[in-house]
Amino acid sequence: MKKGRNYWPVGIVLVLVLFMSYLIGFLAFSRMQRVDLVSKTYYEDELKYQQQIDRMRRTESAGMKPIIRYRKSAAEIIIEFPLKMVQAKSEGEIHFFRPSDSRLDFRVPLSPGDHGRQIIPTDTLKSGLWKLKLTWKAAGEEYYHEETLVLY
Repeated sequence: MKKGRNYWPVGIVLVLVLFMSYLIGFLAFSRMQRVDLVSKTYYEDELKYQQQIDRMRRTESAGMKPIIRYRKSAAEIIIEFPLKMVQAKSEGEIHFFRPSDSRLDFRVPLSPGDHGRQIIPTDTLKSGLWKLKLTWKAAGEEYYHEETLVLY
């Protein structure tokens, strides 16, 4: 009687080698991916969040909420501020926040015209999701408004 070869040990070793190769490849791939936190000072920002809630409530109750519109045809974002904010000689900034890539974040000084309108060109901005975070101070009070825009 002829004795046949037993291929089970070779098959088991081959499956284990392939599985280990997959795990090592997946680990190497995942280590090369960029992971951005929401903010570099995330934990400090979280502790100060009650002040942020107060600013947002103050913005709503005082009627200081700006209107933000995106016009693709003109490649611009139009921010219209209430006239009482313009009359109060407010100062602040607009933070353009890109959740998917913090390298694209930038800030623009708040400078509405006499009619309370500020126009920001979007021809240099990458398309996708942006968060506009507006912070300003008027008549000794701090205000905050945040809005999400999708540029395309």
